[in-house]
Amino acid sequence: MMDMDMLQMTDLKQVLIQDRIFSCFQLLIVNFAAINKRDYHLTFPNSWGFYLNDKKYDTDSLGSRLSTGWSGGFDEIKINTGIAIKSYDTKNLEEVLNVMKKYSDEDTMWIVKTDSFWCPWTLGYQKQHMNHCILIIKNDTYHKVMYCLDPYWNFEINKIDYCDLKQSCKQCYSIRTDTDTQPKVDWDQLIYHAVVSIFDQSGVTTFYEIRKFADEISKNINFEIEHKGYIEQHLAPIYRQLFRVSSGRTNLYNLLDEYKKYDNIEEYMKAKNNIIKISNWWRNVILMIGKSAYHSDTNNDMKVVAEYINKIADVEESTATQLLNLFK
Repeated sequence: MMDMDMLQMTDLKQVLIQDRIFSCFQLLIVNFAAINKRDYHLTFPNSWGFYLNDKKYDTDSLGSRLSTGWSGGFDEIKINTGIAIKSYDTKNLEEVLNVMKKYSDEDTMWIVKTDSFWCPWTLGYQKQHMNHCILIIKNDTYHKVMYCLDPYWNFEINKIDYCDLKQSCKQCYSIRTDTDTQPKVDWDQLIYHAVVSIFDQSGVTTFYEIRKFADEISKNINFEIEHKGYIEQHLAPIYRQLFRVSSGRTNLYNLLDEYKKYDNIEEYMKAKNNIIKISNWWRNVILMIGKSAYHSDTNNDMKVVAEYINKIADVEESTATQLLNLFK
């Protein structure tokens, strides 16, 4: 694994990125890119998505069915940054340790899926179960502890013992650089494919999914189901997933903003500025839904929210068409 002594001598605040537009999993990949001097803007170009899974059970919350449509894209990350990620179908600490023993070398770090309830440095420790990910930089088998980075929470090298990991350790991923330097990237093609992808999610567009969500939220939201099991309202899936949707738009804006080639083209600048507006509008949706949970006339509130979401879908679709025409 990476030399921890070298990391200890590094001012991690100058190296690590703590930006919650990324999920905890994405943020680890972004920071691995930053540590290895790769362009982290290129890690998740296909962040512009929206998907609402079908309801299977009456107890399904609307938030648990919602996603950004991002599926991992490890091949794309490798092409764009030279960072290779491989998943292993581990289910517990013993299996994770066996995989690490078999495949570890000085260039490899490990992303481990866990639960913030068992991560001592998080606010959720022993309070709230929440899926989480950490970046393992050293596995001390003698003392039965692991050392990790978790830029979602801090800029420290954190220690977690096997006892806590045994309660929550799940799937793991190896992550390493597969090229000596940052690969050259065709930015035009990168942005083109980022836009094209939202017009085809298994034959269904992102905008159709947004409008479907608007229709459902106007008829079927149940706040008791949405908030069940969460000590704080904002931790419920409907708010966290909509934040991921907003963040995906911000991530796309940052990608477009990095590419200066078309900054003198009015249509490009208009589309780029629309993207950040759209991101802010999704934040407004979160606030509107959160406030309506405490109102007596929730049904009327949700109709207003649905109208607002449909307007977002219209602007997203016209903006995507603008960008597609520029890059095709």
